[in-house]
Amino acid sequence: GVQTCALPISSPKTPPFPRGLKEHPLLVDRQPRYFLQYNPPHLDSPSPLVLLLHAGGQSMRKNFDGNSPATLRWIRLATQHHFILVAPNGVNPTTGDPYGDVQKWDDLRIEPGQSKADDVDFILTLLDDLSQHNSIDRHRIYVTGASNGGMMIYRLLVQHPERFASAAAFI
Repeated sequence: GVQTCALPISSPKTPPFPRGLKEHPLLVDRQPRYFLQYNPPHLDSPSPLVLLLHAGGQSMRKNFDGNSPATLRWIRLATQHHFILVAPNGVNPTTGDPYGDVQKWDDLRIEPGQSKADDVDFILTLLDDLSQHNSIDRHRIYVTGASNGGMMIYRLLVQHPERFASAAAFI
């Protein structure tokens, strides 16, 4: 089930984010998960939504820590083109930590060190929760990601193609 939760989200590892980028917790089947959300100042109603999936060994925060100029451009693009930008966080496959910075997605590859978290349920629950709290155009939900995030996109599109207008995977 979907529940928002009051979990601690500040940590010594939390970098200063670009203005307007906010971190949120979400309970998914009684397990905490986390995501970053950017709503630009002028949104259409309903608004398109872009999900940005991080690479393996990375995190939602590392996408915006200043060391990734390409992903920092997403903030500018969201502002220019009036879409909501959301960067969910994977899970650390060794510790099970959903908040950390060395995360992976369960993209179904059979390799050592792969996550076994139910990331499909997380993403679908996240989309439902975002739609409840934002005016989102369900016909304009897009997903993009790199490496392990790109492989996760393939899994999402195979299992739930009806939820996404299009996708761009960078492997």
